[in-house]
Amino acid sequence: MNRRTFLSGSAVGGASLLAFGARADAAEWTPLERANVKVVNDFIAARVALRNAHASLDEWNKKMAEYAIEDLMFKVHSVGDFKPQAKIAPGPGPFKDITMTIVESFAKGPIVMHERVDVMSFEGRPDSTGRYVGIFALKDGKIHEFIDYHF
Repeated sequence: MNRRTFLSGSAVGGASLLAFGARADAAEWTPLERANVKVVNDFIAARVALRNAHASLDEWNKKMAEYAIEDLMFKVHSVGDFKPQAKIAPGPGPFKDITMTIVESFAKGPIVMHERVDVMSFEGRPDSTGRYVGIFALKDGKIHEFIDYHF
């Protein structure tokens, strides 16, 4: 292979990567998709508020029922370490404070996906920060499935 063949082949290959790797603009959300994103955002906000208020189990269950079915399927996965859970643990959790910041949301039909950053504060040790991609499946305005991928 001579230099000219290599350089022209590299240029074509690089241009192809740029053309095919570009992000396409997503379609505008339908009214149902906008409503589903709102349910998910409100669900996350309610979880934060309840945990930070150290709400009772009754308060937790009552508020969560507004956004999710009682038998919500919930799983948390870390890269290479898949540990499914049957339910979101109710109550304040082991931390004294938590924030969950939604960075970006996507919606398609009954599925909502978002990227978020969680910061948990503990007594006597440094804060813990985690990045997550949450995937939610909704039906009739309620969350039926929720999978969190921690990375």
